[in-house]
Amino acid sequence: MANAGNSGGWSRTRLVGLVLGPGLALLTLLLPPFGGLSLAGQSVVAATAWVAVWWITEAIPIPVTSLLPLVLLPVLGAMPGKVVASQYAGDPIFLFLGGFLLAIAIERCALHRRIAVGIIRVMGMGPSRAVLGFMIASAFLSMWISNTATTLMMLPIALAVIGTLQERLSDERQRANLAVALLLGVAWGSSLGGIATPVGTPPNVVFLGLYDRLYEAGPRISFSQWIFAFLPLTIVGIPLAWLLLTKVFYPAGRAAPSTGDGDGLPTQDGPMTADQARVLAMFVGTALLWVTRANVDLGFATLPGWSNLLGDARGMVTDGTVAVFSAGLLFLLPSADREDSRTLLRWRDSRDVPWGILLLFGGGFAIAHAFKETGVSRAIGDTLHHLDGVPILLLMLLIALAVTHLTEITSNTATTTVLVPIAAAASIPLNVHPLVVMLPVTLAASCAFMLPVATPPNAIVFGSGKIRIGQMLRPGIVLNLITAVLIAIVIQLVATRIFHIEPRELPEWAQVDVEQKLEHK
Repeated sequence: MANAGNSGGWSRTRLVGLVLGPGLALLTLLLPPFGGLSLAGQSVVAATAWVAVWWITEAIPIPVTSLLPLVLLPVLGAMPGKVVASQYAGDPIFLFLGGFLLAIAIERCALHRRIAVGIIRVMGMGPSRAVLGFMIASAFLSMWISNTATTLMMLPIALAVIGTLQERLSDERQRANLAVALLLGVAWGSSLGGIATPVGTPPNVVFLGLYDRLYEAGPRISFSQWIFAFLPLTIVGIPLAWLLLTKVFYPAGRAAPSTGDGDGLPTQDGPMTADQARVLAMFVGTALLWVTRANVDLGFATLPGWSNLLGDARGMVTDGTVAVFSAGLLFLLPSADREDSRTLLRWRDSRDVPWGILLLFGGGFAIAHAFKETGVSRAIGDTLHHLDGVPILLLMLLIALAVTHLTEITSNTATTTVLVPIAAAASIPLNVHPLVVMLPVTLAASCAFMLPVATPPNAIVFGSGKIRIGQMLRPGIVLNLITAVLIAIVIQLVATRIFHIEPRELPEWAQVDVEQKLEHK
């Protein structure tokens, strides 16, 4: 997430953004009509320019900026206030809210530490194997709770292990390499793991929300479909990133055998506590409900989803429904371990939910809806007709490369929010399936590994003070390129089959739905 000195004082970047945002909006409104836009469309562009500049520069706190569409879009005559407000309470918002509450319960009972330490003990404590263990643990946790929360949870464990392993290394360079590789491994593992599930990283949630709003008549994307489509990206990406860190850029050699009683890992003495067992059951149960809610297409057979038993032919039960149901149970199930609470969660714990992120989602959804309703998306998409005829694999690669490097200096959530509707509109003049251009934008937004400001996991490990920007930049450039290629290949070979996509065909629902929306703006 972009960080422009919002922690204190008015930095030059913030001051420039504070003036530049409304200045660009005013200039846009004063220009004569351009690009075939209506007056309402021009107003949306003006509002978006203001919000985007303040998001990027953090002129004011990002959650506050995310509320601007509630004011700007109605005042400028682009959309009614009640329509804008409705975008802040969609199904993806509650999907992520439920995920946040589950993550808080996991943290409260230290279940995350038990899982992470267990994986690392299995992998072993040699420097290279420790890096791989941390990457696997981070990726696994990040599949189910946000990659930001995962990195925050793993960081203290990583720092403890670094201190112990460095004592077993005789060479100072190897000690420094170990620290960099292990910390980058946590950040990269969290980012790559988050790609694999709809709740793993904010860009995924943003995409699903925008897709549902843009294509009400299109087929829904289920939790299980997403996992089957993009888990291969995580499975292939983690070993490649590990090799890049430990064999190419930061080899740490071999550690001397331990001479002490412990190995430096935080211990989890005794059996699993009652609360850990109950939260683990909730964790596994929620994941299973997500995965099995809709029909699971295995290619050779289709497993019916449990929602069919409810007569849910119209898809009334969603992944957000499951998330809210599970979160509610956390406030009902009794706690055996917490002295300050009778249940696994109490309402006071909800203060730790990152409500600002939910507002960011809502602001992005409101802007995307305005883009669609006022014809801005169509106007932008029409300018991309010159890419018509480019091979699909090359088209996806170009999109992934562009977004990966763009999001290095902007919030990956904001990048997804702004670019996904543009990509959707571009599918019409390009005459391709909208997912062919929307998915590379979404996945690439989580694959920025070069700079601390690129993603929250990068920023968190950089904040440890043990990594310099140059140490993150060099391997990050290479991994950016590798993941861009992987994204294009995985979408081409796996996702198109899972989602039943014919890349070179624009479905009827992707044409009629958008056009009808625009006609009735």
